[in-house]
Amino acid sequence: MKFDVLQFIDSETLREMLRGKELAPAVECILIAQSEKQNMDRKLRALIERGEAYTTADFRRGIYNLRVSNDFAEILDMYIEALIFAMNQTESEPSDEYLYYAPVFPYMEPCATFAAAVERTCQEMDDGESAMILRERADDSEAPAIRYHISKTGEIMDIRFDGDEDWNIKLAFAEIPHSYQTGDIICAEGYYFVAADESHADENARWLRNADHTDMGLNCIEFYPDKTHSCGGMFGPRNVPILSAERVKPDVLPLEMRPLTGLHLLLKGKLQLTDFLESYSCGLLDELVSHLK
Repeated sequence: MKFDVLQFIDSETLREMLRGKELAPAVECILIAQSEKQNMDRKLRALIERGEAYTTADFRRGIYNLRVSNDFAEILDMYIEALIFAMNQTESEPSDEYLYYAPVFPYMEPCATFAAAVERTCQEMDDGESAMILRERADDSEAPAIRYHISKTGEIMDIRFDGDEDWNIKLAFAEIPHSYQTGDIICAEGYYFVAADESHADENARWLRNADHTDMGLNCIEFYPDKTHSCGGMFGPRNVPILSAERVKPDVLPLEMRPLTGLHLLLKGKLQLTDFLESYSCGLLDELVSHLK
């Protein structure tokens, strides 16, 4: 393949976990569609490449959840067709039928062309930001709107369609053969967690269609600091997107997140449960962790 699927995996940790592993064609397509760091042109080319290379039978391999249909080849063709249509609309001349709206705070400012909307949007963005341009019919008809997510440089990073749940593989879930382990400290989008389990699906059972087992997430525990709480804060569950999860070392945790180090040591078998509970209940978990270091 010209476009290696590893290029479309945003998490450096997950990318290294999957290096050298064979992924099912449908799983590769789901990973490509959900990349937030590669632009839409590259994602579309990679999906077309796989759509032409694999058969319907090939796309039946792997564990994934399309929500509505299990005919991945058909859904992929529909998704690619919709993306090509949306990309072609960006070249259109001014028209009385459609308007593009640029997000100019606090309103959506109408523009005659996509290029004008991009220019206006980029003027409002800071470096590293992204924003959404909306394309709608000018006559208020019920035709689905198209939403273009663009970068500060004007690149189209993603395209979303109203009412696209039935055929949008970006909304699909897949079983990813990761190697995160219980007790790992995870950072995702600037927040910190501890992985609570490492379960995997072994087969594409019917009940997976409506379950969270293959939701491309990690079951984690988060810590909520609260100085008014008798224990200094509380732990709570959080499902963390695996595609943005990075495994980190305990010493990178901010001071207020250090109780997660205690949970990390507990789940790794390096701390007794009684010591953890006693220290936490007395609001001394941070002190215990500092002593263990």
